[in-house]
Amino acid sequence: MKHLTHNQTNILKDVDKLIHDQYSQESSGHDYDHIKRVVNLTTRLLIEEANPFVTYLIAYFHEVLDDKLESKYDTLESLLASYDLDLEGYELEVIKGIESIGFKGGFTSTDKSIEAQIVSDADTLDAMGAIGIGRAFYYAGSKGLPFHQEELVGVTADNYEEYRNKKRNIMTHFDEKLLILKDYLYTIKGKEIGLGRHKTLLEFYKSFHNELA
Repeated sequence: MKHLTHNQTNILKDVDKLIHDQYSQESSGHDYDHIKRVVNLTTRLLIEEANPFVTYLIAYFHEVLDDKLESKYDTLESLLASYDLDLEGYELEVIKGIESIGFKGGFTSTDKSIEAQIVSDADTLDAMGAIGIGRAFYYAGSKGLPFHQEELVGVTADNYEEYRNKKRNIMTHFDEKLLILKDYLYTIKGKEIGLGRHKTLLEFYKSFHNELA
């Protein structure tokens, strides 16, 4: 396994502080704690072929360009400049990695680097299992979406704009995204972890609808 240099370790410590400062008060389930879980999952998924420094940077910055979060920085470069951070010339690799993951365009991207595949799996896994269920309801609550309304049963999003803005029941999110996440895992280890988390999603989904009935 490739190792981080002393300088890279120090850079990542600075990045961790930066991300904490930017996202510790974020209230949609995409906060510093989520990012840190993705970083920790990234550690579990790292393989020999990956550059660990680039992989960790993608993990730390993977929410920076997300359009569902409000930020005064619209590019990674502007964020780095404000904190005077040098990523040893890997900025473009990190940006390309960020842009290739996530639900908006990542699921259709066929040009993911090994590093981006690892972070994509880590981010996907944090949207699955018990944590994924909690985050789904937490995000819906933060956006004022209904817990469950009978008149919204069957209402789904047909495109990305509707996925972000259309009023729907929380459980629709399971149909649209969470229950298909297992099919978008890349790494061997990610798929192994995903099996258990997908089972948790299914059990909750069935229990929820049984209790409603």
